[in-house]
Amino acid sequence: MSLSVQHLNTDATFLITFHLPSSGTTTKEGDFSILLDPWLHSDAPVFHPRFSNQLHTVKPAVNSLLELSPAPDLIIVSQSKSDHCHEETLKEFDWSTHVGTRLYACPDASSIIKGWKWFPSSRMTVFKKSDRVRIDIPNTQNPERPAWLELEFIPAKWPWEMPGLHSAIGIKYFFTEAFSTTKMISTLFTPHSIPISALRPWFSRLPGKKPQLTLLLHPFKHIYSFMGGEISGGFPAGLEICKATDVGTWISTHDEVKVVEGFVSSHLTETTWDRGKVEADLASAGVKKTVAKELRVSENLIVDEGVVLNV
Repeated sequence: MSLSVQHLNTDATFLITFHLPSSGTTTKEGDFSILLDPWLHSDAPVFHPRFSNQLHTVKPAVNSLLELSPAPDLIIVSQSKSDHCHEETLKEFDWSTHVGTRLYACPDASSIIKGWKWFPSSRMTVFKKSDRVRIDIPNTQNPERPAWLELEFIPAKWPWEMPGLHSAIGIKYFFTEAFSTTKMISTLFTPHSIPISALRPWFSRLPGKKPQLTLLLHPFKHIYSFMGGEISGGFPAGLEICKATDVGTWISTHDEVKVVEGFVSSHLTETTWDRGKVEADLASAGVKKTVAKELRVSENLIVDEGVVLNV
């Protein structure tokens, strides 16, 4: 079993693909892919462009969702803001052709998407707080070895922690090997970061005396607004996760140097960490096992191992 993650832009749009163990064939039967927060082109205003507007500065790997082949099995929208829940990008997906694809959205985003009246709402699942959603993955080559996903929407715990921004999606991939041994690969996607208090219940269900987290998709850059408080927790929030769990790989997320326009742009302060500074500061804090990565657009990373849950 393995996981591959491809950065489709240099911001928060990732394509994650889970692979069943190779059968020696060249087919991709058994692969299962998740597209996170697709925003590929056009601007992304909040309320009104004069208030806040963002544009990409790096050309994404694809110009449209129509160029993805094969189509993703799931599309997840983790936030309601337009740079995560992007109308022009999402509306390009051909739902009538790709009948197996489903969309999962956080509550605020689902309300916006329903208002567009652009696809069958029966194919959208609305995340509920701390609700664990199981998705079975067919294994036609070895039906006796089931695989499945567990998804969980994790909002901030307290109202003053800006729950509209500070949330996470927990993704666990399970595969049953011979002799009923189950392995798991875990991924945490939190594009604005999230207070550690909200994550502890999810961490408690990870394996290991110290919870083992395979992949962390989290920003390096810290962003603060004098109008709205902390926009992105950046490295300091990520460090808390790395102290609480054994993180295998931490990929920079939502850190693109975008064109930011409007009234809000003059009220932002940013503190930037590159990969080298992240690694150095992790080491200074006693975190030595975590590998920090900055994926270029189109770049793909493969994680080849899972954690054994039972023997």
